[in-house]
Amino acid sequence: MLTESLDIVLYNQQINKLYNIKSETIEKKYGLHKIEFEILYFISSTCLNRAKDIVQNTYYSKAHISNAIESLSKQGYLICVHDSYDKRCIRLKLTDKAINIIKEIKTFYQHLIKIMFNGISEDEKKLLENILQKVTNNINNEFMNSKNI
Repeated sequence: MLTESLDIVLYNQQINKLYNIKSETIEKKYGLHKIEFEILYFISSTCLNRAKDIVQNTYYSKAHISNAIESLSKQGYLICVHDSYDKRCIRLKLTDKAINIIKEIKTFYQHLIKIMFNGISEDEKKLLENILQKVTNNINNEFMNSKNI
């Protein structure tokens, strides 16, 4: 039983397939790539707004993030603003043009969560969240240890 559950988490093929099928409509509608879709969501749902933040929290490479940010800027969904305190720091700001996309993306994520957690109690969700946080911490610690070797 644990092995099958672990396979779902480790390989998450089913989750990825569902995600890709469900997100495809929005991506095609707005001419977005998956990474661009995810960057818009990330910026809209966190207080983090630097390319460095996105790299650290999504595990995409710097080059992929940079290219996606450039594309989103050209499409008019993002603007890059120099930080008022540190001119070396560039903040990413969503434009008014991105508002409708963000609404659709957030609705998409809510729908995906509803599908995945159908029939799961609040207590079970909290337990799963705690366990996944520990798993994530273990993985992140291993990454940090690997970089130091």
